[in-house]
Amino acid sequence: MNDAKWQKYAVIGGPLFVVLAIVGGFLPGSPPKPNANVDKITKFFTEKDTQIQVGAWLGLLGAVALVWWFATLWRGMSAAEGGRPRLAVASLAGLVFAGAIYGISSALFSGTAIRSADLGDNASVLRGIYCAMAGAGCIAVAIHVFATTALGFRSGFLPVWVNVLGVLAALANLVGSIGIATDSTAIFAVGIIAFFTWALWILVVSLVLWRAESAHGAMEAQVLASA
Repeated sequence: MNDAKWQKYAVIGGPLFVVLAIVGGFLPGSPPKPNANVDKITKFFTEKDTQIQVGAWLGLLGAVALVWWFATLWRGMSAAEGGRPRLAVASLAGLVFAGAIYGISSALFSGTAIRSADLGDNASVLRGIYCAMAGAGCIAVAIHVFATTALGFRSGFLPVWVNVLGVLAALANLVGSIGIATDSTAIFAVGIIAFFTWALWILVVSLVLWRAESAHGAMEAQVLASA
């Protein structure tokens, strides 16, 4: 299999991440509000423990798929920067930062469900920590998307409308990052919206990359046929 096909199939990782993240995130149902009382939070972790654990595992599988997706995005960004990546490095750093934060918060969320019988009065504290980490993850996603979008505007390796969507996704995540400092329900809702705008951006970037890799593969086939 030639390199273009490998790159093309890696793009599928983006949509796969989106599907797994959404299924895993919504499998337990609607979580209690960040400022909900202890009884509601404890009840959620006790009654939805299995769904939370499975959802966390699906999220980790999605992270693996996202790594493969970014490998193709990195190639496009690096080429757009003439092989001297700077914004590509910033994009990678943001994504790694986000992955670390969300990985830890997901483990915390699942661990809380695993030991739900022992929560006692600690449920609200753990829920607050999880929500604060989600806010921190938003700023990491914003760095990743801003860097990619900035290069898209500068080099044209992504269409303008995709870059505009990227700006909206990055701004939504920037606002969502306020969640690290508050348990406001409104900010929590913004964080959810921020995730969906990021997910939509991933899907459209995946489509652009798929088309680009298809064109590259066709060109390679023509070169091989004429050799």
